[in-house]
This record gives sequence, structure tokens and C-alpha cells, in this order.
Amino acid sequence: MEELRVQHYHQLRRLVAMPAHFVGVQTNITDKQTIFAAIVEKHSWLGNKAVRQLESALSSLEATCASWTRRAALACVPDLDALCQQHLTEPQHWENNFKACKAYGQAVAKMTFEDEKIEWITVGTTTLRREFEAQARSLWACLMSSLVASCRSDAAKVDAFVASAAVMLENQALPKNAKELAEMSATQQALQQQMPEMESTIEALKRKSHMLRTWGGDTSVDGTMKEWRKIHDLLLSQQKMFEHQAEIVKSSLSGDWDNLNSSVEAWTSRWSQAKPRLDDTHGADYVEMLDRCRSVFEAHANLNKFVTERDDLIKECEKFQMKVELSDTWNQAEKLMAEYVTLWTPLKEYNE
Repeated sequence: MEELRVQHYHQLRRLVAMPAHFVGVQTNITDKQTIFAAIVEKHSWLGNKAVRQLESALSSLEATCASWTRRAALACVPDLDALCQQHLTEPQHWENNFKACKAYGQAVAKMTFEDEKIEWITVGTTTLRREFEAQARSLWACLMSSLVASCRSDAAKVDAFVASAAVMLENQALPKNAKELAEMSATQQALQQQMPEMESTIEALKRKSHMLRTWGGDTSVDGTMKEWRKIHDLLLSQQKMFEHQAEIVKSSLSGDWDNLNSSVEAWTSRWSQAKPRLDDTHGADYVEMLDRCRSVFEAHANLNKFVTERDDLIKECEKFQMKVELSDTWNQAEKLMAEYVTLWTPLKEYNE
């Protein structure tokens, strides 16, 4: 556009200055200027009027070019495949763009590509039809290739999950004890954590595969969908079996937890009551003190056993997503035993 403006202004200056180059019949040597040069001086204001007309024509030309440039925006994209890969992630994105591309192609077919006349400037648009049609075909091809690539990526992700789940569930019989059920629970949890993502992927894959069949006739993901349905049904049956067995084990774990808490409460009550007797050393001989020391560390061993059982039981409960809360009795017992150990350790070490 700037080159066109420069060209027109150059021609306008030449037109205005043209009388100065006329050669008359007789040149008046005494005058500094010829009569033709005076024409340029007296009538150059006409160039200002021409400038306004020229700028008006160029503004109209710019508006026309802008309207055609917007229609040819796709041709300005350096890498259409990369653009599709970057922005097309959800099925709705492809649906919208396929519809827009189809509408664009129909609009191109209805366009009139006739030369436009702006004052003395002629804008040729006949060759743009081929460019626009090529743009529509290029966009359609890029949309299709990106859709195929996305379907293959989703199918590969689902296939990997199906293969992993099949290995984990292969020959998994009815659990015979709590340990086997806990292993089954861990397997179920690992698979269930991935299920929301897989179901979302499958739903997206269904919509994208439908578009593939609609626009391109590709059915390469049908096998993946069949395998998914098989493993999904297997997971549901395993989940039902697990839930039934898990309820039995949960009831057993809950009973074990209550029994363990009762044992710790009894231990805490016993050794809290024994504290005055242990602290009273009046009249106690060395043998009796050693006996008290031995009983304290036996109690310490029992408490450690309870703590180990508690930790193991908590781990088992976590496998079945059971939440257990530690009562204050545990803190009291550990604090009480810490005091006993601090008090009686010197005698134990001395006796050793």
C-alpha cells in the first residue's frame, strides 16, 4: 500500500510540474522564468485537491484490502498443523472447527470474485477463489490429521491401562484371608484412582471416533473400545466381589481395633495405679527394687507390642480406606512409660 501511495504522489508531482518543462516558441531571455513555469506557480494549488481525492481513494482501497485480508487469515499462519495441535484438545474444539471449516467452504462457493473499481484503481479478486478453496482444503486436512493423532494418543493411553489392568486382575480368585483381601484392596485402589481419568478419556474418544466416522470413515479405535468394555465389566464384577468381602474384613478390623484400645486402657489404668507403689521405696531392699525394675521393663515391652499392633492395624485399615482415630489413652500410656523408663533405666544399667 505504501509503494502504491509513493507511486501516485510521484506521478502527481510530475503532473503538476509538467508545464515548467514546456518549451515555448520564443524564450524571453530577460525574464527569470518562462510563462509556462508561472503556470505551475499560480495553479499548483490544484494539486492539493488531487491529494484529497487520492487519499480518499487509497483509504477506500485499504478498507477493501482489509476485508479480503480477514478472509485470507488462514494463509498467514506459518504452521497450521502446529496451531491445530496447540489449540485443539477437547472434542468440542474439533466439532466447532469442522463446522466452521464447512461453513467457510460454502461461503467461498457463494462469493462473487469480480474486479472491484475504486476511482481509477482496479482491484482484481478472481485469483483469490483458488487461494480460498486451497485454504479450506488445507484446514480440513489439518483438522483431520490432528483428530486422528488425538484419537491414536487416547487409544494408546486406554490400551496401556487395559493391559495393566488385565495383568493385575488375571487369575485373581476369591480371597481366602485378610492378607489376600488386602492385596486385592490395594489393586482395586490403584485401578480406581485411574478410573475417572480413563472414563473421561473414553468419553472423549467416543465423540472423536464418531467424528472420524462422520468425516473420514476411520474405525481404527473400535478395537480399543471393545477391550475397554471387557475390562470395565471385569472391574465392576471384581469391585462387587471385593466390597462384599471387604465389609466382613472391615468388621473384623473394627473389632480388633476396639479390643486393642481396651487392652491399652487396661494397661494404662493398671500402671497408673501402680505408680505410687513404685515410687515408694521406703523399706524396700535391693532384690525388691530389681523386681520392680524388671516389671517396669516388661510393661514397656508390652506397650511396645501394643504400639506395633496398632501401627500394623492402621496400615490394614488404610488398605480398606478405614479411618481410625487415636484416643488420648495412647498418649497417656506413652507418657507414663517414658517417665518409668527414665526413672528405672539407671538401676537396670547398674545391675547389668
